[in-house]
Amino acid sequence: MRLFIAVNFDAGFKDGVCRSAQELRRAGASGSFTRPENVHLTLAFLGECGAGRIPDIRAAMERAAVESFTVRTAGAGRFRRDSGDVWWIGLQKCPELESLAARLDRELRREGFCLEDRSFVPHITLGRRVTPPQGGKGAPAVPELVQRVVSFELMESRRVNGALEYVQLLSVKLPRVS
Repeated sequence: MRLFIAVNFDAGFKDGVCRSAQELRRAGASGSFTRPENVHLTLAFLGECGAGRIPDIRAAMERAAVESFTVRTAGAGRFRRDSGDVWWIGLQKCPELESLAARLDRELRREGFCLEDRSFVPHITLGRRVTPPQGGKGAPAVPELVQRVVSFELMESRRVNGALEYVQLLSVKLPRVS
């Protein structure tokens, strides 16, 4: 199973993200754009794991949990790649989100998972292998989106009839701020 841990969003937040992806398309960009049901924020990518590791992942997630918090969008950008860029929407600085990601990284490593050694850059992917049109405009407009994060999830990434599908395997609730 190809696994990752993510924050999932409500339908309104996902719709706002997808409007930005549609703006890129309307401007003539080509690429593989994120479908609404796949919009998420990756906290940790685990890669291929056997089902027997799920209890270890759950334990790490439960130990990493922080109090619930709010995220807000903040502009768009891209990671440049030779095969086409990854375009994304960023988030405003959020110490609670950064703490969750750092704690999760530490707890997963404690459980023996090998994770990538790179800084956490919170972003929501609009599209991969995106090539803007010649003379095309830059980043799309980003609507002001806000969501309270009350849980985070273990997700499985699958290909079903050629389409990428993310399936939630478990969820860990975040305690409310008192």
